[in-house]
Amino acid sequence: MKESELETMRKSFKTVKDRSSKIKNSSSIKRLEKRVREIEKESIANKEKLMDIAVESFRRNGIDVEYAKTKDDALDIIYDLLDESDSKVIAKAKSNTLGEIELKSNLAAKGYDVVETDLGDRILQLKKEDNKPVHPTGPASHLNVDEIASIVNESMKTNVGRVPREIMEVVRADVLKRLENSTVGISGANVVAAEEGSIVLVHNEGN
Repeated sequence: MKESELETMRKSFKTVKDRSSKIKNSSSIKRLEKRVREIEKESIANKEKLMDIAVESFRRNGIDVEYAKTKDDALDIIYDLLDESDSKVIAKAKSNTLGEIELKSNLAAKGYDVVETDLGDRILQLKKEDNKPVHPTGPASHLNVDEIASIVNESMKTNVGRVPREIMEVVRADVLKRLENSTVGISGANVVAAEEGSIVLVHNEGN
């Protein structure tokens, strides 16, 4: 990574840190953070039991469950599910696991058009060359607003200014248009509620 990109990334994360510091320092957030850490610790300690409860709860709610032990297992399960759909355009949400199994490149090799719905990931997808994420939560944080505007304008043949909200709206509108006829979405889960048999997804940036 270039020194200029490193400096841009440092500034990006400092901005996020400064904006969130007041919220994180509030007493209610500190109590919530403590409780979440306790739940996380307890969940890891009882992961096998909770996995069994989650699978049972999902199936009770009419949700199909498949278990993958390896990358190839996961890809085969996804391929089988996609064979049941006519859609060749797939909406992909941010997920470290999907990145680890190289889902996007594997599906592209099979003729699927995988559209990133996360703003940072989508910008990198439009960049095409040298488009690997530099950070799990800030994949395009090494790019400054001028570079991002240039990527968007060049790839979409548009003329958006160097204003973050304008860039976000242009990219989001393009993603929504591309997904008009898509019937398939693939995502990770931020939280799995084992007893309820449900998942929680979190989004930001207008994703």
